[in-house]
Amino acid sequence: MKKIAFSLAVSLALSLPLAAQKAPATPPGMTFATNWLATQLITRRELLECLDLYSKAAAGGKTDPVTIWGPVKWLMPVQEAIKALPKGVRKQREFRVTNLAFPQNSLMVTIMAITGSEFVDGGEKFNLIYFISDAKQQVISVQLVQTNPKIVLWQPRPEGVREPYYNFIDDKWNGSTRQCVPFQTKTTSDGVTLIKTALLKLPNLPQPPTGAAPPPNFYAFIPYLESVHWYLPAPFAAKFQEIVEHNRKSGVP
Repeated sequence: MKKIAFSLAVSLALSLPLAAQKAPATPPGMTFATNWLATQLITRRELLECLDLYSKAAAGGKTDPVTIWGPVKWLMPVQEAIKALPKGVRKQREFRVTNLAFPQNSLMVTIMAITGSEFVDGGEKFNLIYFISDAKQQVISVQLVQTNPKIVLWQPRPEGVREPYYNFIDDKWNGSTRQCVPFQTKTTSDGVTLIKTALLKLPNLPQPPTGAAPPPNFYAFIPYLESVHWYLPAPFAAKFQEIVEHNRKSGVP
């Protein structure tokens, strides 16, 4: 009788449509809703391609990172992370993430602004810091944004240009042929990757000769409209890889 009941349970589970089956498990530590994987497909192919590129670069690190950025630790309560910031910070806004490219019903973004001085990272000054937290209000990612950059530093130059998204948390992309999105990825510790993007205003300069290298610091001082440092830990990056795979298996090109 037990064998019959077991066989019936297995048959029933295998016969369930994919949409009715549970979403993949959340890695140890992070807490997401049981329905974190969106059933609605992402229709923006460029968004999927950009996330695939960046999350793939970050997904191979440790599954239990220690530090995300500066004083902010992996799975640190968001209120503790705020207290660890310099004096003069203020909450600018807070919102739930509804972008289909992110885990659903699970993430909150808290944006802090600093008055009188800025957060310094990699020699650059940023005026906003974003805490991305899970369903238990634990920080799982950090983003720094400079909305009016005077200088953007590359080491030594961007890896390339990847259009059109440059700020995934705010869902911002380049919509002009007179601008572009240079990028660079860098592993900052075993388990956390810096995804550096910027919105660059193309200068009115003659086209350089084929094969010619730009002059030193060329990329630092040309006009930028926004600079972004997104610190993406490997466990969170792995979830984006699952989202990309889910959409491609479902027919998104």
